Amino acid sequence: MLKALIRRLLAYHPDPRTAAVRERLAPMRRAERPYVPDYEGDLIFRLVADGATRECLEVGFGTGSTAAYMLAGIAAGGGGSVTSIDFSAANFNHLGKALIAGDKRHTLLEENSNRALPRLFAENRTFDFIYVDGWKTFDHLAMEAYFLARMLRTGGVILFDDAYMPSVGRVISLLKKFYGFEEIGYAANGQGFRLRLWLAIVFRTQRRPYRALKKRHDLADLPVENDWNFDAPLR
Repeated sequence: MLKALIRRLLAYHPDPRTAAVRERLAPMRRAERPYVPDYEGDLIFRLVADGATRECLEVGFGTGSTAAYMLAGIAAGGGGSVTSIDFSAANFNHLGKALIAGDKRHTLLEENSNRALPRLFAENRTFDFIYVDGWKTFDHLAMEAYFLARMLRTGGVILFDDAYMPSVGRVISLLKKFYGFEEIGYAANGQGFRLRLWLAIVFRTQRRPYRALKKRHDLADLPVENDWNFDAPLR
C-alpha cells in the first residue's frame, strides 16, 4: 500500500509536446514488446528538438518507438532525418516498419551494425544525435563506439539504453575517460530528482537505465587519436 502510494506521488508527467507520439504508441504497447517508456522517449525528444538536431542515427530499431520520438523531435526543431540500423526482422522490426511506414524522413538499414557503421563512416556521414540500443556484448559495443564517436558531431549527444549493463557501462566509461565525453544535465532535460527516485524504486538500483553523453572535443585534437603510447584518462 505504501509503495503504491509512493509510486503515485512520484508518477512521471509526460512532456505535452510528445502527446501525439504517445497516442500512436498506446494501442500497440504490450508487456512483451520493447516500446520505449514515456520518460525515456521524452528525453530523446528533448535532446533532439532542443539541440538544433538535424541528423539522427540509431542502432536498434525494433518497435520503431525511439525513431518516432526522434522524428517528432526533428519536426519540432525545424526538420531533418533519422537513420535506423536493425538486422533482425524477428525482433519486432515489423512493428517499427508499420509505425514509421511512408515517412520519407526515415531510412532503415536492415543489416548488422558491424557492416553498416563502417560504410556510413567511409561515406563521411555525421550525426547530431545517436541512440544506441543494439547488440550489447562488450566487443560489439566497443566496435560501435569507435565509429559512433567519430561520426557524432562535436556538441552532439549519444544516448545509451540499458546503461545498467556492465558492457554498456564500460563503453560509457571509455568515452568519458579517453574521448572527453561529458554526461548531460538530466534535470535540465526533464529528468529531475522525482523521476530518479521513482526509477530507483522500480528498478531497485541507483544505476540509471539510460545515460546520455555530450561530445565536447574534436577527436582529431585528442591524444587518443595521435599518441600510440597514450593510455591515461583525460584530465
